[in-house]
Amino acid sequence: KKRHLVKTLSVLFPDGYAVDCLGPFPANANDAKITESILQLNNTFQYWCEDGDVAIVDRAFRDVIESLEENGFDVRMPSFLPPKQKQLTTKEANSTRLITKNRWVVEAYHARLKDWSLLSERIHNSLIPNIHDYARITTAALNAFRKPIFFTDDPSEHQQIA
Repeated sequence: KKRHLVKTLSVLFPDGYAVDCLGPFPANANDAKITESILQLNNTFQYWCEDGDVAIVDRAFRDVIESLEENGFDVRMPSFLPPKQKQLTTKEANSTRLITKNRWVVEAYHARLKDWSLLSERIHNSLIPNIHDYARITTAALNAFRKPIFFTDDPSEHQQIA
């Protein structure tokens, strides 16, 4: 945690294919600040998305939900447990499980991205200006050489296409 780091932000489809890898951003910027800066400075979301597209985010994005909704996204985030309440309602719990299940795709992508030693370990400072290019090339390679996973509503029918 005491090392200088950079972060990237990934935009993925629900089937695990990456649309883009944006960044690098300073490591001290949280996900909400990064998203806010992307929405203000970068119009790429307008090319990729239409009004009403669903943005599945984790709780780190809670400060930027209004901005995402102003840009036409239908934002879905796991529910918070209100004070003095011991459990979520059935509807909130099911919604949270569905969101978490879809967030797994993002976490799996980041795990595959970090399998590449260039992006998972220390790099020389001279490489930092090119880190965006390295991340995008790695993202393209991950998209090209992967086995897509298709899910149905019935877990017993989950299959991986060879």
